[in-house]
Amino acid sequence: MRAKEGLWFWGNGSLQTTVDLRQGPVRITVVGRGVRVDGEWPRVDIELGSEPVASLTIDGFTVADHTAVVPAASSGRSVLKLRFTNYVPVPEKPLTSRGLMVERVIVSQP
Repeated sequence: MRAKEGLWFWGNGSLQTTVDLRQGPVRITVVGRGVRVDGEWPRVDIELGSEPVASLTIDGFTVADHTAVVPAASSGRSVLKLRFTNYVPVPEKPLTSRGLMVERVIVSQP
């Protein structure tokens, strides 16, 4: 998955796609950046085949790689879902709400 200018989340939301995997470790890299509020950065929860497998903190104002290595329980097609779940609005300063920008997601196996 790739968004040329990045996909901004200014509220809780998710991305999903179908991936072909082999049984074994899967490297999932979220390339993106975040906006911190109340000392907390955006969090991305990762599901593979509807099972929660990892959580990443997108802890930077500049675009960077954020990687988790997770197990694929079996070979074949699986749904990969990324959820942004810790949005916090700042009503008096709407442009400073906790936000997440995803530029691309890279899925690879050794």
